[in-house]
Amino acid sequence: MNPLALAILLGALLVVAPPQQSITSLMGELHESPERARDAARMLDNRWGQERASEDTENRRELRTHEKELIEIVGSSKSNDVRSYIDTLLFKIDTPAARATASADVRRKLADEAAAEAVQKIRETTPQTLEQVTAVIHPSPDLTDDLKFSSSWNLLPDDPTFFVTLHESMREDQLLEIWERRGDQYNGLKSVSLHAGAAFAQYKTFKFGGETFYLVLVGISGSGKETEQYVYHVDRTARSLQDVKIKPVWQDLKLKPGEEIRTGPFVEFEDNHVSFMYGIRSPNESSLEGGDCVIERDASGQWILRLKKE
Repeated sequence: MNPLALAILLGALLVVAPPQQSITSLMGELHESPERARDAARMLDNRWGQERASEDTENRRELRTHEKELIEIVGSSKSNDVRSYIDTLLFKIDTPAARATASADVRRKLADEAAAEAVQKIRETTPQTLEQVTAVIHPSPDLTDDLKFSSSWNLLPDDPTFFVTLHESMREDQLLEIWERRGDQYNGLKSVSLHAGAAFAQYKTFKFGGETFYLVLVGISGSGKETEQYVYHVDRTARSLQDVKIKPVWQDLKLKPGEEIRTGPFVEFEDNHVSFMYGIRSPNESSLEGGDCVIERDASGQWILRLKKE
């Protein structure tokens, strides 16, 4: 055989996918570190999900022999991810004990979420000390959900009235909070919560029409292009922030027959200049187009960002 062909064949053999882990092996990993337990629980769930509901396969029969162990893990695990995957498995095992355990765990998680929301509501509506503002936030009993204080800064460089804090978790969730500072007390004004897969990319103030605004830009991983923007009007006199409603500019775009928006629109915020850019695909060509936006109050007093009329 040609040496090159032999090398290619050997290389192909080396990249053959490893054999699938047995259910017994994956069950063992449920008792390992939180990360390995989460991966094992996900693989068990995927293993079941690849099979037709009507089929009584060897995998299903073997998994059912671990029903008691799965029930015990739901009762002892502090990982929301592990418990969620196993709840799904227990619902699919579909015995009275499995259904009862999974249903009780779902109710427990809903109760945990309600308790966390109540605590967060108090945080947002009750004056806080700096120690409280920077304390660890516990959204659930799962330690990987804990949001720990990461950094802080003044929203306006020349004014300590508006104070910004950032909390982050082990699982890469983030919480941005903006506070009004009065002496040694902090009143919650705005908050933006992100889950893993999205991250804060930029924060900045800018001027428009004699007014001050604050931009919080969120990047979404994997897309390379997708963003979300939170824009607030900064009122120094009232010591408050008001949302700027961003009207989707593509609703006002005049496209020709056969044209479609390929990318964007992407809005850029600079002092006294807000512009946007988007890509158009047509049957014959692709092109970039753009224009200007304005930020103004509407009849109800709401700040809005809209396409500038020619």
